[in-house]
Amino acid sequence: MKKNFLFAICICFLIGQLYSESFQEYQAQQAKDLENFQKEQSQNIKNSMEKQLQQFEKNKTKMQQEYDAYRRSMNKQFAEMMKKQWTKRTKNAAVPIPKSKEPPKPFVKKDEKKAPAVKLNFAKIVNTESFDDPEPIAPVARFNAGGDPIMASGTAEGHQNAGGDPIMMKNAGGDPIMASGTAEGYQNAGSNPIIGSGTVEEGYSPYFFVYHGTTCKAHFFNSMRFSLPDVSEASVSEIWKKLSEEDFDPLLSDCFDLKEDLRLGDWGYIDILRVMSEHFLGTGSNEAVLLQMYVLAQSGYKVRVARTGDKLILLVPFRTDLYSYPYFILGDGKKYYILDKDARNQSRPYHVFEESFPRERTASLKMPGAPKLGQERGTDRIFQSRRYQDAMAKVITNKNLIDFYNDYPQSSNWGDYSRASLSEGIKNTLYPALRAQIHGKTKLEAANILLNFVQTAFEYMTDQEQFGYERPLFGDEIFYYPYSDCEDRSILFSILVRELLGLDVVMLHYPQHLATAVNFGDEDVYGSYFDLDGKKYVVSDPTYIGASVGECMPQFRNSGAEIIKL
Repeated sequence: MKKNFLFAICICFLIGQLYSESFQEYQAQQAKDLENFQKEQSQNIKNSMEKQLQQFEKNKTKMQQEYDAYRRSMNKQFAEMMKKQWTKRTKNAAVPIPKSKEPPKPFVKKDEKKAPAVKLNFAKIVNTESFDDPEPIAPVARFNAGGDPIMASGTAEGHQNAGGDPIMMKNAGGDPIMASGTAEGYQNAGSNPIIGSGTVEEGYSPYFFVYHGTTCKAHFFNSMRFSLPDVSEASVSEIWKKLSEEDFDPLLSDCFDLKEDLRLGDWGYIDILRVMSEHFLGTGSNEAVLLQMYVLAQSGYKVRVARTGDKLILLVPFRTDLYSYPYFILGDGKKYYILDKDARNQSRPYHVFEESFPRERTASLKMPGAPKLGQERGTDRIFQSRRYQDAMAKVITNKNLIDFYNDYPQSSNWGDYSRASLSEGIKNTLYPALRAQIHGKTKLEAANILLNFVQTAFEYMTDQEQFGYERPLFGDEIFYYPYSDCEDRSILFSILVRELLGLDVVMLHYPQHLATAVNFGDEDVYGSYFDLDGKKYVVSDPTYIGASVGECMPQFRNSGAEIIKL
């Protein structure tokens, strides 16, 4: 019996060992099967991705071919239309800058007594136009180092050349650099010469040109050069065909990048194309005019061309009227302005090519922000609030930006000036100083600090006294010129309130006066106000010296203001 018991124990032990070894083998086999399964799945995914990538490349090639064919077709049709006789048109004289009546001098608040808070009436509400870019007739491809088209990234910062360097010349800090030396000497932050994006072909020259102190680069091939024998319909048509047959995509890509990188807006884009075209083909030349028109048309802008004598003239319409520029009213009823300064006084007959290009859009004077131009030291001044003397900043202006604004067409749409904001250079010195003073304050307290800063840190003078004509100033110009008036101060205050406090602000246009009103959200603020869409906007007047938020100049309390939404 005892022997049987011991035998049974040995059998169980042997079976256990056998089971254990079998289970370990089972586990090992399961792990191996799982590994093989994962490898198989990984290979399947890889094969699937490769197949999708191949299909994507095939579709991309097909789309690019369709795009090329579409654009060639559109340009061919456009060139054929150019052969037809152009329409004889009479030029309209430029509209002079309106002369306004003498605005009221700054009204100084004499006492600390607050006026009664009343709900004010307004005459009408004006909504400012939103900023949008024109679309090219089809997406223009970017090019990689192998010469293959790549689609643009969503932001301007993403547009780069083959070496990863922005198309615009910048320093190590990311700021545009000023021109100096020769083209061969221009280098990026890594000390490597910046060359063109795309393949280097025989006859290629990385063209450098300077726009308001900022060194820019664009693709340009010797084969792109052309010469107009005359300005007849037939000659212009033939050159347009040549332009559409050349591989201009790299150049167009560079132009789009420059517009975005420099934050130029429509006017700046038109102007930089003029500078670029004249640098390539000769200042004031007919060839430069035609190249500028070609790039603008491919960029989605409404543009026309006229000839007078042996001269081609670029014609561009805008969404708002331009002062001091002669114009034509063409068949679509729009005003097409002569931007060429030398051509504005021509008295000879004009013949205009009036046909439209696909998907064209009228240009706007609005800007997405202050342009990013190379730095050239302008004025260097200290600005200080009288009541809050710690609200003080030393501000250095950029002469290149001031020159850009000086050439900008004047507009009576004050919202355009406010939306242009301030340059990064001024923000970097002004905003930290002001933020330090408004930190921890209520919205009302902070707004009063900013209001008094604008009221008292700047000397007042009317535009007629300072310039001899009416002229609103952009934000940076207010710090550059020695004087400012009511509209300039309202523009600056609206920028500060919107960007430092994050509050909604509107402009109040009275006869010969401009002020602002601020919505303080859920903070209950005492003072005279306007009710707009159920929201309370409290009067804040940057020219009512010493007045606080909520106080309206006495002479305007019963005047119906025009409300300008920003």
